[in-house]
Amino acid sequence: MKNIIKLIVLCCVTMSAKKVIAQNLLGKITIDSLQKEPYSTWYQKGYETYHPTASLITQLKKTKYRELKYKLFFGSWCGDSKREVPRMIKLLDSLGVNKNSIEIIGLDNGDSTIKMSPTKEELRKQIFRVPTLIVYQNNVELNRIIEFPVVSLEHDLLSIVNGESYKPNYLPLVDVANWLTNNYLVNSNVSLIGLASSIKPKLSNENLLNSISKLLYKQGKKTEALSIAKINYQIFYDKYLAIKNIGDLLLLNKQKYDAVTYLETALKIAAKEDFDDCLKQLYKAKGLQ
Repeated sequence: MKNIIKLIVLCCVTMSAKKVIAQNLLGKITIDSLQKEPYSTWYQKGYETYHPTASLITQLKKTKYRELKYKLFFGSWCGDSKREVPRMIKLLDSLGVNKNSIEIIGLDNGDSTIKMSPTKEELRKQIFRVPTLIVYQNNVELNRIIEFPVVSLEHDLLSIVNGESYKPNYLPLVDVANWLTNNYLVNSNVSLIGLASSIKPKLSNENLLNSISKLLYKQGKKTEALSIAKINYQIFYDKYLAIKNIGDLLLLNKQKYDAVTYLETALKIAAKEDFDDCLKQLYKAKGLQ
């Protein structure tokens, strides 16, 4: 009996230890943190199997890369980060970038802390996707690599350092970042129709702005979230997700009367698999639940 009790206690301690080890890396971290379990499992493999193109490294070494600073935002919970972060660090190591010129920040994935760090390094950086590598010169952002390279990490970094017209993935995010920085989304004098018109050519579907509006709402930026949702609706007024998203956000914001209009419209075009969820939200908006 005593042996059984000891075994149970040992299992509980082991499970507790694993839980602590597997916690998200948050805030400013060092590369040493990535080289420890369980993160080393993906970090070491990604680092060792990535080999930057030698000719591009040679070209990069002829640039001003040593004068620059690099900020890398990532999520230890994120598949894209697990793939790209080891490669990004390997690239900077291949160039011999001073460790003091590299800042690595881990972001959370909690319901109310999504893509945020406890020490708020991401504030005013407009980090919508991870990983994001931002390149600075004299504290001014030159450009950023978002989530994955357009061509290759070394090719993209060379374009940025040389001041070429580099356009990162998710180009519409540049517009959204500009709107947030300039407080356009909380300014009632700014035309959301005008903003929608300017970004429309860069969007292929409603999904990107839909996800951004949800992210902003979770981060407590409720007015900005609704503005993005309304811009999305201006462009994709006949798409279920764009319509329902406004209804969902209005309902969360306790604007039930306005939510009903959008949810009723969404329900009319809801696919079979979406119908029950939309109807449930509509009932909430009407006070029937």
